[in-house]
Amino acid sequence: MNDKLLVIRSKNKSFDAKMDTLEWLSRYANFYNPENVYLMLSAFKEIYAGPDVNYRNAYVASQHTSDTVFLLVNAIKSDTQKLNSQ
Repeated sequence: MNDKLLVIRSKNKSFDAKMDTLEWLSRYANFYNPENVYLMLSAFKEIYAGPDVNYRNAYVASQHTSDTVFLLVNAIKSDTQKLNSQ
């Protein structure tokens, strides 16, 4: 997973490469422990809600089919429900 986070945080990777990597990570979020899901969500937030307006605007304006945020939020909800039911 660390190699994927390096792609996401790299200044040398394209927007599409970062989106593809986030998508891949989110698809397999159920196989990671909650700490790793948090790392993914933090990386996403760092890039797309951070000070770089260009990335934020690129994400908002892009015509992508990314379900990254949706999938990560569902993984967090699922983990929270599991913890609450114990």
